[in-house]
Formats: sequence, structure tokens, C-alpha cells
Amino acid sequence: MTAPNHIVGGIATVGIFASISGINILAKPAYLVVIAIASLLPDIDHTRSLIGKLLYPIAKPINRRYGHRTITHSLIFTFFLILLLRLVLIALNVPGPYTTLFGAAYLSHLVFDMMTVQGVPLFYPFLRNPCVLPGKASLRLNTNNLRSETSVFCFFLLSLFFLQPLFSQGFWTSYNRLFGTMKHLRSEFASSPDLLRCTVQYRIGTDLTTATGYVIDVLPQEVVLYDSVAFRTLGAGHQSITHLAPSHSGLALSYHTQSFYNIPADSLTQLLYRHPVTSLEVSSNHPFVCTINDRTTTSKSITASYVNSFSLTPAVDTTTQPFYPDPRINTQYRQLDLLKALQAKEHLAYQAAETQLQQLRQQAHSETNLIRKEGLIHQINTFKLPTIKDYSTDIDREHIQLAQLQRADQIRHKQQLASGKIDLATYSGFYTYLTITPLPHE
Repeated sequence: MTAPNHIVGGIATVGIFASISGINILAKPAYLVVIAIASLLPDIDHTRSLIGKLLYPIAKPINRRYGHRTITHSLIFTFFLILLLRLVLIALNVPGPYTTLFGAAYLSHLVFDMMTVQGVPLFYPFLRNPCVLPGKASLRLNTNNLRSETSVFCFFLLSLFFLQPLFSQGFWTSYNRLFGTMKHLRSEFASSPDLLRCTVQYRIGTDLTTATGYVIDVLPQEVVLYDSVAFRTLGAGHQSITHLAPSHSGLALSYHTQSFYNIPADSLTQLLYRHPVTSLEVSSNHPFVCTINDRTTTSKSITASYVNSFSLTPAVDTTTQPFYPDPRINTQYRQLDLLKALQAKEHLAYQAAETQLQQLRQQAHSETNLIRKEGLIHQINTFKLPTIKDYSTDIDREHIQLAQLQRADQIRHKQQLASGKIDLATYSGFYTYLTITPLPHE
């Protein structure tokens, strides 16, 4: 078989088997390069072949020693090359399915050569008899027949054109797309390494509608999609799903859970609008009115899934005023922190100077040169340790003032509570949101 047939045939054959293993040979140009080289490599034992001309210094001694279609067309040599490539890739820390693609492409060359009249000695050097497929010689390909070679090339070329969706989506995805049922979507969703994108055809009465989005969850009779704006649950109520067409997005779906404690209503609303929220649980010390996805509920606690819209208001008198703590309390805290920082800084400076003085004393004690020793003694005598200011009185005074402010604030807070002029509605709970990011490169 000619080199062009081995290349296109190798790509078509390897692409089919790789799709079953979930490998997309079109994902990287390097995959196609490896397949093309491996599909030609067995003919390195022939100096007039394409690979033999490119690697003539290697092809010539192999051809002289073994001849054509001998050692390089054997299973032993094939497995030796696969093992060698695997060890090299491990040593170089190169990720990816290169070994699998190389081995499949190399074996495709042997299979195609088995379909020729000459066949190949697969069990060389133990058995030199050629292995052929099929057994009847008239059904096998004649490598010298230009017409048959051209027909095979055109067949492989057409196969590559029509098999591109299979290569890119994978065998099982294509299989599940063909049937397009909830059962097949669940199977694809459970085994997919990346986030699925799905086109859903569903019927409401006699109207047929189509929706497209990322598959977030697949329930027994429903599918949850996210279209980068809102969640949609299809298959519920009067909706009847007629067909599902999943595809791989190349993106990763991640879930994150975050909690909140005693925050006001507006803070909670702003928090939930930052991300697409898949689940939410909120509780409060007072009843509140909550509207989620156009459904309004009055309660002290709520749970929800796949939140598209959210609003919350306390079920209390909206004319009441919130309680604002005395701003002097924060100022007092900052003053305390400043005094403690100054005290710590002076202590560190004193310790550093004391360490330096101790080092000078050790040097003077061990110095044998009288002139240098005299100089060190002079430095020790003139060395002055920094003075440390006593901040304890100032710190105690600030603590007393802080305690007085806090006590006054507590009294004012209780007075407002007793007069009913404060709204204490706060909210606690947690929510789970999703993020969609590109899959990491291999």
C-alpha cells in the first residue's frame, strides 16, 4: 500500500478506535503528526519509501540486514517501539495519549499491508510465513495497481470527511446523540470528563421549542441547563422532551459553597447576584418576605435550588431605623493598635541593639590583635542602648476610654430596642454557586 493510503487510512482507523477511548485526534495537531509518522514508520526498511528517503541513513542498514517487510513489520518490533516510546515520554514528563496513538497507527500499517497480496510476517523472526487478510488472494489489494490504490485513497478520504464529528465528539457521545434520550444523556453526563453542552428539543402542547445550554444536572425525567444567564429545568410539568443532542464543551464545572452570618437583606441580595447560585438556604430571627424565581414566600427560613432571581425584605415595619454603633469605638481600637505597635517596635529595636553589643563584646574577648581589640573596646564603651518609652500607662488609659464608650453604646442600644426604633432582622445560611473555566492543558 502506498504512503498516502497509509497516512489517510491510519488517521481514519486510529480516529475511530481513539474515539471509543475518548481521545479526540483533532484536539491537537501533534496527534495527527504522531499518527502520520507511525503509520509510515514500518516502511523504514525500504530505502525507496517516503519514510526511507527521509531517514535514509537508518533505512539503508535495516534494508541490507533484513530486507523489506520483515523485522519492522513484526509484532515483536512493534511492541518494542511502543515500550521504548512510553519510557522516553515518562522520562521527559510529556503528558498525553501519544503512546496509544503511535501504537494504533503503527498497527494500522501492518493491518493494511496484510490486506495486500504479499502480506506481512507478523511473527518474524520465529515464523517467516506472511499473514494475510482475507485468505483469498483475489480479494486482497495489489500494491502495483494504481486504480485500486486510488479507490482506497478516495474511500479513506471520504471517510475522514464524514467521520470528523465522530472524532471530535467521541464514539459514545455520538452514540448518545444518535438516540437522544434521557437515558443516554445521563450516561454521557456521568462519564464526561468536561462540561456538556446540550441542545434540547421539547414540546409544550403542539409547539416544538429548542433550548441550548450547559448541562448542570440530569434528573430521571428532567434536565437542568445553564445558558450563561439563567437556569432552565426542562421536562417538568407540561413539557415533553423529544430529543437531546449533547456535545463536549472543553470546559470544567466547579462548585463552591460559601456561608454568611447575621448580614442585612441588601448585603445578602448583592452577595447572591455575584454568581449563578445552584442551592440556597437562608434563616432569620424574624419572618421575611422572599421572592425566588417569581415565587413569593413568607417565612423565617427558606431553601431553594437554581436561583435566577432573588429579592428579600423583612416582614416588619419598614419605617424603623437601624442602629449605628458609635464611630469613636473604632477610632479607639485604632489608637490602641498604634500604641501597641510603637511599643513592639521599640522593644525590637532594643533587642537588636543589645544583640549587637553582645557581638562586639565577644569579638573583643576573642581578638588577639591589640590595636583592633582596643578599637572594639572603644566601640563598646561608647555604645548606647536605645531608650524604651513606657506605653503601659497610655494603653491602660485607652482601654478605660474604650470600655466607657462600649458601655455607653450598649445602654443606647438597649434604649432603642425598648423604644422599638430599631430593625434587627439579619440573615444567616449558606449557598452553593458554580464557576465555568477552561480545562487545564495536558
